[in-house]
Amino acid sequence: MAIPCGPVTVNYRVTNTGGVELEDIWVTDDNGTPDDPADDFVAGVIPGPVAPGAEFNLQTLRSEGAHLYNTAWATSTGAGQPVSAVAAAESFTWLVTGDSDYNGDGRSDLSVWRCASSSWHVSFCSGSPPRVIYFGERGDIMAPGDYDGDGTAEVAVYRPYNGLWAIRNVTRFYFGVYGDLPVPADYDGDRATDAAIFRRSSGLWVIRALSRLYFGDGRDLPIPGDYDGSGTAGAAVYRTGLGLWAVRGVTRSYFGVAGDYPVPADYDGDGSLDIGIFREGSSLWAIRGVTRSYFGRRRDWPQPSDYSGEGTASIAVFRPETGLWSIRGVTRRYWGGPDFIPLTR
Repeated sequence: MAIPCGPVTVNYRVTNTGGVELEDIWVTDDNGTPDDPADDFVAGVIPGPVAPGAEFNLQTLRSEGAHLYNTAWATSTGAGQPVSAVAAAESFTWLVTGDSDYNGDGRSDLSVWRCASSSWHVSFCSGSPPRVIYFGERGDIMAPGDYDGDGTAEVAVYRPYNGLWAIRNVTRFYFGVYGDLPVPADYDGDRATDAAIFRRSSGLWVIRALSRLYFGDGRDLPIPGDYDGSGTAGAAVYRTGLGLWAVRGVTRSYFGVAGDYPVPADYDGDGSLDIGIFREGSSLWAIRGVTRSYFGRRRDWPQPSDYSGEGTASIAVFRPETGLWSIRGVTRRYWGGPDFIPLTR
């Protein structure tokens, strides 16, 4: 997992699954685009001989993290015959945000973080003049949310190397250790965002001043939210390689395939999050029990949210090379660019 705007170390797990000794194993990465072989690259070579059942870890450094899943494969030959060697890899930036309504009008606003200047840029859907706020530093993980319950999102960051939470004009405190991922949400139903962390190494969730529990593991992405309409967010994970959705105390189901990007949101306005995926290679949006449609294009970043204030999330994408926000049925606007991370959920 990558820190936004920073370089990312991609870890490959390589196993000789065949019954014969291998020569050199070549590991190839799809660069997050399984449908486009043009940008595949060789991640590295494991020198032979490689015994049956042998496992290896291979690392490579990419210059910039992205909201993409990387898949990889390994090839080799033994005694001149094709044999089985497999690899798996992950490289992505994953953010969990608590709220995106920065002026309290009931609509999510277009918000981005600029890597070079550590600045927040907010374009209001109401048409009010945009704002630029300097808060945080390079290496911080953005964690905006309505932490004081006043109906307006606050700019906030989590500093992963020391566990600092800094919430602008509200509070600062230390909570978490290196490697934890911030997962802010309203876990107690009081309409205020709670600070929380997910520790992928052990599956530990800690909600500040509320609870501790274990749910998920290092293969999972945290996707907390209100999936049952109770008004309270719960722990939930998406297992990227299997398409598994596990929502604690609510459901466990399969929806999606390897490489899909989870996009849970309330697409039908019933007050609960719907399970959904975005397939970057084909721009497919599949929302379970609601709709299937194609919107966006390759390398777009999905940003579903309630941009109209009607209580229903809209399908939306951010196009980093141009800064285009395309919100289906609502608007098209340019805000941001290649050096920006979109923050609207």
